[in-house]
Amino acid sequence: MATDQEPRAELNEVSRMTKNSMADIVFSTTVHNGKTYFDIREFSTTTGYKGPTKKGLRVNAELIDDFVKQVQALQQALKK
Repeated sequence: MATDQEPRAELNEVSRMTKNSMADIVFSTTVHNGKTYFDIREFSTTTGYKGPTKKGLRVNAELIDDFVKQVQALQQALKK
């Protein structure tokens, strides 16, 4: 049976950090339908499955400056 699903966009990993013993958080860029996005996604690191999960977000790269401002505001709120 044929499917009409688009191929999965390739993630170009920029960096990663350890979340816990079973997962990392991976920061990537990707191009989908001609638009560039940044992706922040949980990757499983268990022996049963290693790879991306549905837990994450993909945001149009044009919004990166606003996203950084929001993360900085969050950082300030956590320092209080």
